[in-house]
Amino acid sequence: MEYDPLNRTIYRKLCTVIPNLPEHLKAGTEYGKSALGKSGLMDLSYDYILEEKPGEHLIALGHRYEQNGDLVPDPDMEIRVIPIKEIAEALSFNNIFLYQHVESNEKKNEKLQRDLNEFLDQWLDACIAHGHRIELSKVKSREDDLDDLRSEEREPGIER
Repeated sequence: MEYDPLNRTIYRKLCTVIPNLPEHLKAGTEYGKSALGKSGLMDLSYDYILEEKPGEHLIALGHRYEQNGDLVPDPDMEIRVIPIKEIAEALSFNNIFLYQHVESNEKKNEKLQRDLNEFLDQWLDACIAHGHRIELSKVKSREDDLDDLRSEEREPGIER
């Protein structure tokens, strides 16, 4: 499969926003956040979705705000990342008004793919300019959280 040079640019920008991204994908680091909310900017969230095929990972990146008690995406994008090829591509776009996905009924919408990649490229530029960095090495994995709970349960004197 031939990839657009923009896919390499997107990958490099993702690695700027999420340092050591390939290692975290391999480890399955599940979530993280760049918290700039105190500066008036929306936080940027990262979620690991799954390893779609060996070496091909799906992640979500998004800004979310609260409205009437619900978290609203503004935007939220699903992104395929292939570290061995140093490429990434947008798969979906979601906000309060719109949901778009490039693959439907096993067919790929090439024009939508280009449009979403161009949007993702510009959005990552803005994220970098605002200083977003998601330091996943500082985040415990959900498995680590479970291990902590298990060890606490074994300690005498702790009631659950």
